[in-house]
Amino acid sequence: MINRKLSAPLAPRSSSWELTSDALFPHHTDDVSSSHIYEVEFEDSYMDVDESIFTSWTGARRLDGSNYHGPIYNMGTSTLYTGPRACSCSICSATTAPEHRSN
Repeated sequence: MINRKLSAPLAPRSSSWELTSDALFPHHTDDVSSSHIYEVEFEDSYMDVDESIFTSWTGARRLDGSNYHGPIYNMGTSTLYTGPRACSCSICSATTAPEHRSN
């Protein structure tokens, strides 16, 4: 007979986004310096948002005060968004479907 130590059960999750966000964006609760400032452009100014909004925003985004270019995910999932985007740079266009690219 093999004895295996079972780990404690995971804390209950309130949404499917929490399940996917753990895989996409590991939470570092023991190190305050690892937290980020997520901002999105809305009506000509930037506003602070949480990472779930940040990762699904199709407009301009800033991470820790610097412009951010990268993949966008469908809200609450780990599925890449391939629709139209505000930014047409090569980094952002890499995950955009050809019919939605501006170049």
